[in-house]
Amino acid sequence: MNKTSIKQINLDIIINDIKSILNQHLDDEMQKYVHVNNIIKIARHIMSDLKFFAIKDPASNKELDYIYNTYYSFKTVMYYRIANELVNISRNNIAYQLKHNANKLSQYIKVQTAIEIHPAAEIGVPFVIDHGTGTVIGETAKIGRNCYMLQGVVLGSEGIANNSSGKRHPTIGNNVEIGAHVRIFGPITIGDHVKISPYSIILNDIPSSSNVIVQSEYQVNKSKAYPIKVFGVIPREASVLEINGEYLSSFHLFIKDTNHLLDKNIVYQIIDKSDNKILVQITPLTIQIDKNTIRNLSLVFEYDGKEVLIINRCMALEKILLQQIEC
Repeated sequence: MNKTSIKQINLDIIINDIKSILNQHLDDEMQKYVHVNNIIKIARHIMSDLKFFAIKDPASNKELDYIYNTYYSFKTVMYYRIANELVNISRNNIAYQLKHNANKLSQYIKVQTAIEIHPAAEIGVPFVIDHGTGTVIGETAKIGRNCYMLQGVVLGSEGIANNSSGKRHPTIGNNVEIGAHVRIFGPITIGDHVKISPYSIILNDIPSSSNVIVQSEYQVNKSKAYPIKVFGVIPREASVLEINGEYLSSFHLFIKDTNHLLDKNIVYQIIDKSDNKILVQITPLTIQIDKNTIRNLSLVFEYDGKEVLIINRCMALEKILLQQIEC
């Protein structure tokens, strides 16, 4: 088949494909609630997603028909757009059954592509999942405009089971790029124009115009505007925490408990500070605590009241506190 024989993708083709999907998955009674305006709205969103994909993915050679007909990750987003509109319509109690149809659509495409987007998630236009296998976007997740993510991304809740029914998934800003196998947990906020490197685990808010990078086993969330770098955090003898990096002396350091369980119980003192090294004396704990409570402690570097670098779940600090508990 030569290129001239391939149908060029346009709004009419997308509209017809949406109608075909609805015919396949909805009975005649439910289709009455999906009006022409709903279908046109979905089609326009899908076309925007398609054009954005062509810009972002060099492997596509900007060929819309190639993406539309062969990219399973794009097909997942297309099915999400349809399912999400059904959810929106179903908020009218008369069409409540459409919520069930929306979930069936999502489950159907999940089996085909190994990508799961809850139909009630709020995702701006345009949006791209590239490659995509293993990506999961939870029910209360909210994603802004012009966002791009790769495979294995999880926008999940903090707990495993028995989570609250309210807002429990992340909010992602506009113009955010998320690398492969990133995990973002809880009702936190990722600002606009943020880039998140592969294998990052994020449990705290990230300010706009930030880069999130992983250095060795440490998670470092860094604002572009500041030159600070952390190369490693080491537990030393006598409950001393050693932090090595660059430009450290200009920043205020404090320990943050994500769950606010130990905020007033961790006492520490900076005993040495230079551009390349900070030594922190951790005072022995005076209370009995569960080992699990120290796993949400972060080191935060602040400048002029702004958090510019965060080391999430600092393992070196955790090791010192575990030694204190066991003594």
